[in-house]
Amino acid sequence: MVFHIFENFSKQSGSHTEQIIAPKSGDIIIFWTEDMLKVKDWVHDGLAWKNQGGKKPLPPPPNEPMLFKTYFHLIMEDRVTNKNIIKDVYFMVDRLVPVVIHYLDKTKEGNVLLDYPPPLHGNTKNKENSEGFIRTLPSIFSQIKNNVTSKNAHIVYKETSKKNGPRDLKQCQNLRYAVNRLKRFTHDEVANCHLMHISLSFPNHILTVPDIRIIGIDNELLMETKKTLAAFDNQNRICFQYDTTFNLTGYYVSVLVYIHPILIKTDSDKSPTIPLAYFIHEKKHEKAHCEFWRYIVEILPELENIGYLVTDCEDAFRNAIKKYLPKIPLLRCWNHFYKSTERWIMST
Repeated sequence: MVFHIFENFSKQSGSHTEQIIAPKSGDIIIFWTEDMLKVKDWVHDGLAWKNQGGKKPLPPPPNEPMLFKTYFHLIMEDRVTNKNIIKDVYFMVDRLVPVVIHYLDKTKEGNVLLDYPPPLHGNTKNKENSEGFIRTLPSIFSQIKNNVTSKNAHIVYKETSKKNGPRDLKQCQNLRYAVNRLKRFTHDEVANCHLMHISLSFPNHILTVPDIRIIGIDNELLMETKKTLAAFDNQNRICFQYDTTFNLTGYYVSVLVYIHPILIKTDSDKSPTIPLAYFIHEKKHEKAHCEFWRYIVEILPELENIGYLVTDCEDAFRNAIKKYLPKIPLLRCWNHFYKSTERWIMST
C-alpha cells in the first residue's frame, strides 16, 4: 500500500500537509512541503516519540522506487516507552519529501485521537509546576538559531510569534550560547588570545609566564589620542586615570582612561571619558603594572609631557608609574583617598 501512495502522489492533489496536528490512531498522513527549511517538520506532532530502529529498506516491487522505513514508540508522561503506540515513517532514498507517516494505537479501537500528555524535559528541576516538553518545529529552531547569531536572545524571543515560535526565553539563550561557542577558535582561552592577536592584531601584548598579562589597545583610538595630545602642551595637560576596577573570572582588569578635552557632551557640558587601554592580569603586584606602563611609554611617550595621572592609593600603581613616568604629575583620586581615610579612622 505504501508503494501505491508514493506512486500516485501529486502535490497538486491537496492530499498532503505541511504540519501534523492532533494525529489519530489509524491516520496515514502524507507530509509534503516545497520549503526546504521545513522538510524535517514532520517530526513535530505534539507527542514525544523514541526512535526504535534505523532506516530499514523495504523490498520494492518491480519498477518501484526504493523506500526506507523507521518506526517510533510513544514516550508516556512518566517517561516509560509504550510499545503499543507506534508511528511508522516511510520515505524515499534520494528525496526528503514526501514522507508518509502511519499512526497506530493498539490499546484502543477506532480512529481515536492520540491524546497523551507529553513527559517533562529530562533536565527539569521543578517537576511539580512544569509543563510537558513539546519539541520546537525544526524549521522554527533553525530560524531562531540564525537570528541569535546577530541579535540578543531576549530580542529574538520578543520578535518571534508565540504560537509558532521558541518554547521560552531560555531556549533562545541556550541557542545563542551554543552558537557563540562555535565561534571560538579553541576552548583554551590563552590560545584564543594568541590567535586573536595574529588574526585581529588585538590584544596587542600578551605575556603568559610567570603570570598572565594582556594589554589591549585599539590602534585607531591610539592614533586619535596622539593627535589630541599634539594639540596641547605641558601648560594645558590632559587628565588620565588608571584604576583596577573589577575582577573578571579570576583576572583583574585595569583600565587607562582619559577625559577628552575637545569633545563636549551637550546635556551636561562635560567632556566624555575615553577608555584607551585595557590591562588583564592575574596578580596586582608592582611587577605586573610595570609591564603595562613599560608598554604604554613605548607606544605613547608624549603622555609624560602632556598628561597628568590620577590613581588610587595603591603603592603598586604609583611605584610602577613613577618608575616609567618619573616626571608626570601624579595625583590621588579624592574618592579613594576619602575612603582610605575613613577605613583608617574606623580601624583605630
